[in-house]
Amino acid sequence: MTDISRSGGRQADQLRPLKIELGVNVHAEGSCLIEMGRTRVWITASVEDRVPQHRRNTGQGWITAEWKPSENNRRAKYYSLTRLGRQHLEKEAANWSRLSAAISHVVRLEEA
Repeated sequence: MTDISRSGGRQADQLRPLKIELGVNVHAEGSCLIEMGRTRVWITASVEDRVPQHRRNTGQGWITAEWKPSENNRRAKYYSLTRLGRQHLEKEAANWSRLSAAISHVVRLEEA
């Protein structure tokens, strides 16, 4: 096998160091900074209780809500996933599984 040289002295099968810093944006409900080598990705998440304008009254949302009597006979709002919502959730869960497996792999390599 031919030796491949990389900048920084890494081996061909060696990943760049990975760093994940949580809570980097105090104005977002969730945030992190992911660094791998000189690449930095800033991620923020926000939560809103309204329907985005482009989805309003289209029937293409991910969640539906309906008012029904609760267990103690009070009026309550019940939420459920639509077919599109379930499909999207399954896709995102699969993406998360792949990402977490990759991170676990990197962490195991660094511990060795």
